Amino acid sequence: METVKFYKHQIPSLSGHWLKDIWKWDKVTLEKKHDYIQSLFPLFTPGMAKAYLLTPQAVHAFKTDPELQKNVLQSLIVMLNFYGLQITIDGTDAVRIAPINQVVNGVTVGLYATHNYRRIARMLQFLQLIGQKYLAQLLFLGICRDLRADPVLRKTVNKLGSLKIWMNRMGLPTHNYDFNQMKAY
Repeated sequence: METVKFYKHQIPSLSGHWLKDIWKWDKVTLEKKHDYIQSLFPLFTPGMAKAYLLTPQAVHAFKTDPELQKNVLQSLIVMLNFYGLQITIDGTDAVRIAPINQVVNGVTVGLYATHNYRRIARMLQFLQLIGQKYLAQLLFLGICRDLRADPVLRKTVNKLGSLKIWMNRMGLPTHNYDFNQMKAY
């Protein structure tokens, strides 16, 4: 159960990163590094970078251990901030706190960097697997609002088929979904 040990700050990731250190990274570091997301949001199958895999025992621990749940929430908060979103104080919404198209020190970060779409799919799937469906819903809601508000982002996500992947991770039907129905309000 190395994933649990990582999330309890007992061991570093397979890439040598400690969880508490990842939480302190700035947006450019989160954008440029590609070997941490599998550790923050592990799955049963390996990703692009080496990481501890999720196990049924770890899923049980994430569902029942308040310390693990608190640390998962902190990881989500870090990534929401990276995407320019924040959970409201009452915990009922994810709202935009930075422009959708973020450029920091000349580096495009967040939703306009298309490789982040796989990261979002991983995050949604992990949160669903460990019983944190509400947190997955907050992330999905924030992103869907952005898709409605930004036609360029909507076109890019549609072209890559990412919304259907995210909907699949959320357990939503996609067979009759018309992406063009999502328009700015």
